[in-house]
Amino acid sequence: MLSSLLKPKSVAIIGASRNPSKIGSRVLKNIISGGFEGDVYPVNPEAETIQGITAFASVSDIPTIPDIAVIVIPAEYVPTAVEECVKKQVPNIIVITAGFSETGKHGAFLEEQVKERLKDSNTRLLGVNCLGLITQRSKLNASFASFMPNDGNVAFLSQSGAFGTSILDWTATFNVGVKYFISLGNKTDLTETDFLENFRDEEAIKCIALYLEDIEDGRRFASLVRSISPYKPIILLKPGKSKESKSAISSHTGSMVGDIEIAKQAAKQNGIIEVSTMRELFNMARFVSWNEITETQRVAIVTNAGGPAAHTTDVLVEASLTLAKLSEETKKNLKKILPTAASVKNPVDLLGDAPAKRYEDALNLVFKDPNVDSIIVVLTPQAMTQIPETANAISKIIEQTTKPILTSFIGGAQVIKGLNVLEKRNIPCFEFPEDAVSVLTHINNYQIQKNKILASNYPSDKKENQEKYLKIRAILQKVAVVSHVVPVTISNEIFKTLGIKIPDYITVNSSEEAISFGSTHKSIVLKLDSPQIVHKTEFSAVKIGLDTPEKIATAFSELTNTANSEMISNHTIMAQKQILNGLETILGVKIDTNFGPTIMFGSGGVTTELFHDISQSVAPVSNKDILDMVTSPKVYKLIKGFRGKPGYDIKELLKTIIILNNLVLNVPEIKEIEINPMILTRESGYAVDIRCIV
Repeated sequence: MLSSLLKPKSVAIIGASRNPSKIGSRVLKNIISGGFEGDVYPVNPEAETIQGITAFASVSDIPTIPDIAVIVIPAEYVPTAVEECVKKQVPNIIVITAGFSETGKHGAFLEEQVKERLKDSNTRLLGVNCLGLITQRSKLNASFASFMPNDGNVAFLSQSGAFGTSILDWTATFNVGVKYFISLGNKTDLTETDFLENFRDEEAIKCIALYLEDIEDGRRFASLVRSISPYKPIILLKPGKSKESKSAISSHTGSMVGDIEIAKQAAKQNGIIEVSTMRELFNMARFVSWNEITETQRVAIVTNAGGPAAHTTDVLVEASLTLAKLSEETKKNLKKILPTAASVKNPVDLLGDAPAKRYEDALNLVFKDPNVDSIIVVLTPQAMTQIPETANAISKIIEQTTKPILTSFIGGAQVIKGLNVLEKRNIPCFEFPEDAVSVLTHINNYQIQKNKILASNYPSDKKENQEKYLKIRAILQKVAVVSHVVPVTISNEIFKTLGIKIPDYITVNSSEEAISFGSTHKSIVLKLDSPQIVHKTEFSAVKIGLDTPEKIATAFSELTNTANSEMISNHTIMAQKQILNGLETILGVKIDTNFGPTIMFGSGGVTTELFHDISQSVAPVSNKDILDMVTSPKVYKLIKGFRGKPGYDIKELLKTIIILNNLVLNVPEIKEIEINPMILTRESGYAVDIRCIV
């Protein structure tokens, strides 16, 4: 726990300065002016007092052990200062100083020196290269941000200091209260997961907003947020989608970015609200801070302008929300209070001359409609519009309901007074209706995922499988000495022992053996197997539809010639029963260096890379994760039956996913698995071609 960091009673500033242009002076001033409730110890060997407070030559001269030491001296001297703090047994260090791994080799060397000084100690370090920390629990502003934000229920963690200052300025503008602001910097020691563990059980925090350029220890992160997100929304903005941004991130924080798609899936799977823009991050934090999380799917629009209402409807429907169908009673009552020309259908058009009272009366009916989950109020400044008065009327209605009522006063100078009324009462007002739709969409998706998490359970593994896993590990360790690619015969045997269905097969050394095998089946397949062959179709290394001795003999000869001409060594030819009239899908496992095993499912066979119709889930997968993974790709339409054709059996598919999940969690030697195709039939499913890499 980080209680002494988040609620400190004393702070030392190593590098406190009498020069007001220095960061050390600014940090000290912020601590004093922010109203810190504990003891302050400036550290400067050349000063007796700084800003009226007694200074000390070094941290070792301070008569007590401070809870936090803030370091703001040049990077070259930071390792020594850290070493002194460790000797003093200071529990927490904040290194604001830049000039470490984000700057190149020498900086990286200095950062390693800092890590060395922390080894085998109980001292934790925030930073290096960070903006600092703000905690309302002790009224401490140990940062070089320009002001102390208002107290509130949001915890902000930012890997970018500059992004953090923008967040703080924005919170002041829109009256959003912040309980903690933490700048993570290079995450030399403390990471987002360390703070999330503390925020999980703190009742004062209602939501957590994250700007992360990389995620440390993805498996721990995923497990932790899954335990938090159903109770406290976690909002994440993560750059790194483009090659260019990855390069910028590397030069910025020295971070290595993992597979963005896996990170996105881990976020979704574990209930994180992932946003794509800074605007969305701000809007979501503001909404969650001020509102209870309730259903938002069925939306009513109340407006004084038909054009913006029509546009809002389009955006809403495209976002997979529903335009609420007002009850007949609501429409009848609206007709009584609205002009004849007004529309009582949804959107409810109050007409351009609508005064504040018309808005109030209409909203009073709409919010009570049982078919309405949420409302977007759209206002445009027209000649008769009473803007501040309408804002007050909306405020009265909001006091009567827990249903989300979001507003969009479209305009500039004319609507600013109404916007100020709403914001002061913690009612989010958006510049454009699209922003309101975006918030409702994120909340709706969050509710869906939250319910899935709460209803999830994880498939159990058989006790007898533990012994099998040990045997499999021993086999794979022997294979790895020779090749990273496991021979298909070994892969097949491993998967068969775990209960995965594989079509009958044998290794054949002659066309006669292949013909003999073929005589027992309607049709067979011949495959050329070798570690050198990644995709068999590209080498013409698979022959299908072999239903006569002549076809089998010809195919065997062609595969032998291919092996010789392509100089494919250590090859074997396998004969396998062909699964007829099936649907080709793909199952796979990739081991991400950060998030661990990720299971993939989608369209299989030769179309896999063409269509890229896949979904993935980060292991361990729950029953809900598996269902999402199977039903998300377009191929699922074929699986369940399409255009009058019967569907395919998915019992074996689901069972195989569970087996893969348990296998990769227990056998760390596996780096990658690809079952392509996994053929589904009307009655079953078969792993036809398995490639395993260790």
